[in-house]
Amino acid sequence: MPSLLIVTRERSDDRRYGLGKSLDPVLRSLRDQGMEILYLSQQDAGERGRLLLARLQGRIVRWFGWIFSGSEFDALVGGILERLNMGRLAAKVAFGRRQTHVHCHDPIIAAGYQWFRWYYGGYKAGRVRHGLTQHGFGSYTQALHEDGARLNGCLMAWLRRWERRILQRADWVLTPTVASLEQLARDLACYPIPQHWQVIPHARPGLTLTSRAQARKTLGWSEDWFVVLGVGRNAPLKRFSDLIQACASFDEDSLHLVLLGPGDDPTLRRLAREAGLPEHRLHLEASPEAGIYYSGADVYVSTSLTESFGLANLEALVAGLPVIATAVGGVPEVVGDGGWLIPPRQPAVLAEVIEKLWADGELREDLSRRAVNRARGWPDEHAVAARYLALYREGKAGEGGQWKMPQRKKMEKDRMEDLSVYPLPRPLSLSGDLRVLVFAPHPDDETLGVGGMLAGLAEMGARVKLVVVTEGERGDPARRFQAPTVRVRQEELRQALAILGIDEYVQWKLPDGECVDDASLRGRIQAEIHAGRPDWLLVPSPLEIHRDHVAVAGAVTHAWRRLGTPGRLFYYEVSQPVAATHVVDVTPWQKRKLQALQCYRLPLSYCDYSTLSTSLMAYRARCLAPGAESVEALLEMKPKESGRLMRSMASLRRHMEP
Repeated sequence: MPSLLIVTRERSDDRRYGLGKSLDPVLRSLRDQGMEILYLSQQDAGERGRLLLARLQGRIVRWFGWIFSGSEFDALVGGILERLNMGRLAAKVAFGRRQTHVHCHDPIIAAGYQWFRWYYGGYKAGRVRHGLTQHGFGSYTQALHEDGARLNGCLMAWLRRWERRILQRADWVLTPTVASLEQLARDLACYPIPQHWQVIPHARPGLTLTSRAQARKTLGWSEDWFVVLGVGRNAPLKRFSDLIQACASFDEDSLHLVLLGPGDDPTLRRLAREAGLPEHRLHLEASPEAGIYYSGADVYVSTSLTESFGLANLEALVAGLPVIATAVGGVPEVVGDGGWLIPPRQPAVLAEVIEKLWADGELREDLSRRAVNRARGWPDEHAVAARYLALYREGKAGEGGQWKMPQRKKMEKDRMEDLSVYPLPRPLSLSGDLRVLVFAPHPDDETLGVGGMLAGLAEMGARVKLVVVTEGERGDPARRFQAPTVRVRQEELRQALAILGIDEYVQWKLPDGECVDDASLRGRIQAEIHAGRPDWLLVPSPLEIHRDHVAVAGAVTHAWRRLGTPGRLFYYEVSQPVAATHVVDVTPWQKRKLQALQCYRLPLSYCDYSTLSTSLMAYRARCLAPGAESVEALLEMKPKESGRLMRSMASLRRHMEP
């Protein structure tokens, strides 16, 4: 049985709130199986060593600080020396106690161990296997930078190279999510991902929960309060300022914000005063017993800018709280469909979601059920301990469902003779029971692409919602209309949707022609998908000519995949035909589609879109659906093949470029 040394830089308080909180149950399970485990943390480092490090830090800053101007060199040197000293102490203890494995929970601690193992172990140094866990999202260097340590370009480049060498020398490198593993490879430019880089998630936490009434009585909360709970330390990446601002937008005295972890922090008090949140509605708490706070709260919110995992998110799921979390890092992989994902840095969006949950008790209950179901399928401490034991014994973590190591499969040789000669598309039936979410980059795209389908769905009683991403303000470059372009396009959209029978729509008013497939757009789309829970998603094809169409298609696809591919995703054609997998006979609604299209007088003054649409529908009817007069075509994105298909489309677009 391996004998294990766990090394962290935690202090006593950190062990109650941070890493130790997630590790302790797993370590207990490993001890129950007979493994000898030592836990080494910052409190085990002597006072004499700390004094020596302080002197060394001062000298390094005096000698080299001028080279790294523009960065927080002093604090960085202090942190690195502190961690290197923990690595030195780990080497001393490991060879003094004859440990067989050393697990460092920090790459710089691992570097210290790698340096000093030869001093303390001599020729035996290679007999002790060692590895590390990366707890930040991506590289440690990037995590330092995002956590508030300002690093200039020179220093970041040097630290990245150093970090890559540390990971190459380790026997294993772990991350808690697949997303963080892939981001680590991107940050350090390591492709293909080394086989000793693997994924082991945090275990499902065991919380001491109680009834809502009992929890509120113990905490002194009124039954009339609507309590929004945030958990974590006060750091820039946690963005508690966004949560405070969102809660301050409510005038109701019954909404209270509880932040568990920072304690009575004057900075947060100041932010609340500046945002207009009354002091009696902000509660700053510090307690190792988080279960009672989860039991008493109404909603849990995470506003982080980055998270490799987000243990508090998982705790909230276990407690059955409605969860609102920013769709960043590994959070979507953990929360899945158990919570409401929103874009980061969007207090207004957060306030809107909180208001919906506050007003709708059934929606809160639905989210609560989904949270419990999500948490129920998460591996407990015994399953996670088994994966660690397999790693220490065999060098490879055991399998764990969705947390398996991503496999890099070899590309198979294309064999055209194995393909069907006539891959005819299949008819797609419309139904009044469907919930359909349509994304249109500009006003008129929805009518050109799937106007017949939308008219048919609306007539059958299906719930259809349209999201128009831009205002189309660049739609009149020759200034043919005297009225403001935005106003004209909004009125045209309203008239067209009235003819199609679509009542529910929203315009995001992003700049026309400047859509970018970035985290902000993806997060906003994820929130929309999560809120609507559609059966069908409709979006223009990634092979369209307009850059906005391509960006929206990519963002919707990415959001759909990150949410676990809920519902069916279809690409529709606006100006470019797709390789259709499905067709819809829209002959009964053809006239309504063309009537709706006539409402778009501004774009029709530049191009005869009526002829384009009629010709495309006739072509589809002739080639793909014999017997019909007007047909709209769709390409369905299958979940298991979505990644490969998107890469193929990207390759095709590059091939088409001059």
